[in-house]
Amino acid sequence: VITMNINNNYETKDLGIAAYLIATGHSLKNHSKCDGETYFIFDNNSQIQNEVNNFISRKALVEPVAFSQALRSLKSVIYAIKDEYGNVNNATRRK
Repeated sequence: VITMNINNNYETKDLGIAAYLIATGHSLKNHSKCDGETYFIFDNNSQIQNEVNNFISRKALVEPVAFSQALRSLKSVIYAIKDEYGNVNNATRRK
């Protein structure tokens, strides 16, 4: 699990953690792409840290439909991110 705390932001490239945070009511603040990885950015606070700790320690509970919807939304974000030349990243999409 790669996470960072930068400028009062919580950043993660872990799709599961990001989906869990959204499913539990946290808003995605932004997203970015660096070295081929997509990072999801949330406001950093003690509640976020507690949620991440619960997720990592397998103590987290979440409504499954909300989690599934959050996963689909984040995957759409990943696929829609444009590279530096303006091309949409479709390399991982199935036809």
